[in-house]
Amino acid sequence: MINLTLIAALCIIYVVRTYQMCLFDSKPIWKYFANPDRSVGGWVDMECPANQQGEAETWYTVLLLITHSYFLGDYIFRAIVTKYYFKFLLTFDSVVEIFTTVPLLLLYLINGGAQNSEFKFIMIGQARLYLFKRYTKNIASDNKREMLDIMFLSLANLIFYTVLLQHVENQYLYENELEIINASFFDNFFFVATTVSIVGYGSDIMATQSKIIVILIIVIVWAPLPENVSRFVALLNSKSRYAKLVYPVLKDVPHVILIGSVSISSLENFLEEYLHVDHDDGIRHCILLMPKRPDPATELLLMKPKYMQSLIYIEGSTQDNQALNRVKLEKSGAVVILSDKFAYDAENEDTKTILEAMIIKKYINQMKKKASDDRKRLLRTPNWLSCFANKEFETIETNVCMQLLRHESITHYELSLSKEETKNDQIICIESLKLSMLAKSCLCPGLVILITNLIKSSSPPETELDKQKDDPNFSWLNDYWKGKGFEIYRVEIPYRHF
Repeated sequence: MINLTLIAALCIIYVVRTYQMCLFDSKPIWKYFANPDRSVGGWVDMECPANQQGEAETWYTVLLLITHSYFLGDYIFRAIVTKYYFKFLLTFDSVVEIFTTVPLLLLYLINGGAQNSEFKFIMIGQARLYLFKRYTKNIASDNKREMLDIMFLSLANLIFYTVLLQHVENQYLYENELEIINASFFDNFFFVATTVSIVGYGSDIMATQSKIIVILIIVIVWAPLPENVSRFVALLNSKSRYAKLVYPVLKDVPHVILIGSVSISSLENFLEEYLHVDHDDGIRHCILLMPKRPDPATELLLMKPKYMQSLIYIEGSTQDNQALNRVKLEKSGAVVILSDKFAYDAENEDTKTILEAMIIKKYINQMKKKASDDRKRLLRTPNWLSCFANKEFETIETNVCMQLLRHESITHYELSLSKEETKNDQIICIESLKLSMLAKSCLCPGLVILITNLIKSSSPPETELDKQKDDPNFSWLNDYWKGKGFEIYRVEIPYRHF
């Protein structure tokens, strides 16, 4: 971040210097205006009063020496600690850092800073703008990182070729003593931008070197431009509306968060049980947090009338704290982590589930610590009593419910966290449940159906079946459906009943 700030600051100072050559150089290498009076001839210092020449030259020179020494030291340190030394030296970033740092420092050490050569190396130093791409690697979002890469590359091309063209053209005009007003930085920037965009408002450049630079601009900058523009537009369009959604917490409306390997069938089964009228007639929300935008089947499910008000899809990763904050995880009733029951590698599937649960636990602990710090901070204020009265402090009681495929994974999860963190978690082991039910059904046939009906909510019988309840041929089915309506729940009995 320090490097990025210094590069941007030096670029801004360079642009200011091109407008105030007399302030930064006691002997400017090129002037801005030609003598309007042809009888005098040649160039005159129309902007260079004797008492203002080179006032900022000393501190600017010191600033360049300090910043470039820092750049060189930082580069040497990263070269020493890198694992693949020669591969590091051959990268584009290394080439840019060497050619924008070493020549200028050597020039100051050998010649004390010759004006003409010094300015050329300062101008070439603006190529460090290409290093901005290196500082986007820490951005979590792939789309945002790629969009910033394209923007930084385009801006670096425009600025670098602008300063290159301005220096070569104005130097040519000055050396040949042509009575033409020199182009400023903005004029050259406008020319480069119109050239790159293939608009083109004509060209007044005279130097052969400047014409070569224009050709390089068209070949190097314009050639990949259509691809970059199309890619940039595609990235803008790929930003789904689900990635921007923030769940608005509603009072007296509980919500749970569903993550993990969620298929359409498992999602429908979960929603059928979670939103069943047997549990509560009130409104409940289910937040589906997935790392990708929904597929067509999920979007159709979201548009169903019975799920439109209860199911909310939010795009985000559990590894991103911002995404967890958008779903208001700390205010949810529970986080349900589903597994792929048909996964080929059960151990790998359980590992992903455990890691997601540990991430959720870490975030919950951070929120609890933050809430505790807020309480302590308010207690230190003089009017702490009124602050507590005006601000609600809710206890974070988010539980984790997860599916695991193998019985050993339960032990792995419990050893990964403390007993205090896992005491309220609900873990369902698919393998243990399946094998236990199959073993019991050998001793008591039909036990699997009985347990399934007890733990699963049931809806009223269909209308046609209800009409045939008096038919002897269907009486058994009505009895079965009536028994299916009974369910088993775990309820905490108050102490006063003992």
